Amino acid sequence: AVGYGLTGSVELASLGQMVSGSLTSSYVINRDGYDIAIGNMVGYYQTLKAQAGDYSYDPGIKNTIFRNGVMLSMPTNVFGKGMSIEYSLIDTRFTGDALYTTGYDEIGITLGTNKSANSARSYLRAGVSYLTSSQAKGFTANLGYWF
Repeated sequence: AVGYGLTGSVELASLGQMVSGSLTSSYVINRDGYDIAIGNMVGYYQTLKAQAGDYSYDPGIKNTIFRNGVMLSMPTNVFGKGMSIEYSLIDTRFTGDALYTTGYDEIGITLGTNKSANSARSYLRAGVSYLTSSQAKGFTANLGYWF
C-alpha cells in the first residue's frame, strides 16, 4: 500500500502532510474444525514539509512500524448456523524517531457469520479488543459488515 495525507486548519493554525508505504502478508492454515491465520506488516511513515502562505513546518518524523499477529477462527452454533468466533493477538512495534510509545499489544475476540462458508455472500462481525502497553491501556468495540 502507498499513502499520502494532507491536513490543515485555519482555526487551529495547523498544517501537515505525510507519506507512507507498507507491505503485508498473510498465511492461513486450514485444520479440521478451526483455522489459524498469521499476518505480518512492515510500513514506513514520514512527515513532509508543509507550506501555506507565510507558514511552513516540517516535523521531520520518520518511523518504521512492524505489525504481526495470529488469529484462531472456529465455527460455533451461537445464534444459529454459519457463525464463527475469532480470537486474535497482535503485536505492534515502532522504530525510528521517538514517539509516545515504542509499541503495544492487542487481544481481541469477534463473533459473526462464518466468512469461509461457501454460501456466504456477505458477513457481519462484532467484537471487542483490549490494547496494552507500558504507557497506555485501551478498549475498543467494533462492528463490521462485508457485502
